[in-house]
Amino acid sequence: SGAEGLSARPTLSVQTRSAKPITATVTLTYIAEQFDWSANYTAHLNPDGKTMDIGGWITLANGNSVSLNNAQTQIVAGGLNREYVERFVNNQPQVLARCWPMQKTSDVPRKPERPYDLVHPYSPADYARFEEGSNSEIMVTAQRRKGSVPSAPMAVAAFDAAPPPPPEQLGDLKLYRVPQRTTVAALQMKQTRLIEQKGVPVERIYRATVSSYSYGGNETPGAVALLRTRNDKAHQLGLPLPAGSFLIEQDQFGRTMLVGEPRLVDTAEGEKVELVLGQAPDITVVRRSLNRAEKSENVEVTISNAGSAQIVFELELTQWGAMRLVKADHPFEQRNGRPLFVLVVPANQTVTVHYTSARE
Repeated sequence: SGAEGLSARPTLSVQTRSAKPITATVTLTYIAEQFDWSANYTAHLNPDGKTMDIGGWITLANGNSVSLNNAQTQIVAGGLNREYVERFVNNQPQVLARCWPMQKTSDVPRKPERPYDLVHPYSPADYARFEEGSNSEIMVTAQRRKGSVPSAPMAVAAFDAAPPPPPEQLGDLKLYRVPQRTTVAALQMKQTRLIEQKGVPVERIYRATVSSYSYGGNETPGAVALLRTRNDKAHQLGLPLPAGSFLIEQDQFGRTMLVGEPRLVDTAEGEKVELVLGQAPDITVVRRSLNRAEKSENVEVTISNAGSAQIVFELELTQWGAMRLVKADHPFEQRNGRPLFVLVVPANQTVTVHYTSARE
């Protein structure tokens, strides 16, 4: 039992002086620390392969000892300039609460055994970590599912979300007001819906990068597959997207299968969106040096498509020093300061590109 006048809980004591007795409403304003957030997206490719449905989630982390009940939430997209401020006098030892993720806005922390992908398809191991008696310091709260949990993996079920909030300007950054109120308990994480966009048109592109000039030997760069769209109203988007991780799925043989886990950078309205799915084993790229001199080189690049469908392939050339592309047997364009060939490669066929690089 505690002694008289002592409290087991922190107590705020205020002294004030008034000329007469009054009844007043007092507002206490303070800065709460140890909060952070990250963005996560799920994308489901439709059977036609030309559109996908995108859901956006905000993961809120509360490393504070105070719960926030039914709170309005605002998030800032972009890199905030944070500086350490000395909080204590005389450098006395202090106990500091460490909140996930302890990184800059939109970073997702990594654990040795598995990343915090809270929108990952269902895995029994996810729930085993939070059983009674677990040593986890952060608990994930959620509503109980109705019905039995299926044995096959499935994605987090989406629901009808509120319309996306219009972003507001905060200096050079963007501020979002999360549409629905949410409760984040002390030392817990919670996800809340940010956006839900259906029928977003996408293009599937294959790409490889080779050197415009080399110093001997052949190159066999791996080709990657990516999905490309644009963040505008014509593509069912058109709102600034905070940086975050993407999880892309597609139905195959009656099951939902994972096809890629790319990462999205902070994307303004009107910008191009490219989501890299990973290596494309059906596409082979070989670069050969046909004739190399001190100031020039003739090159042959062969792109082979072993797949069953025609593809669009982008061949990008790096530029070194004063070397420039001076001649090619296929048309090319300049994109992001580099020469780029846009090629159509039919199924089970090969396309060969010849070009010459010379020093100016």
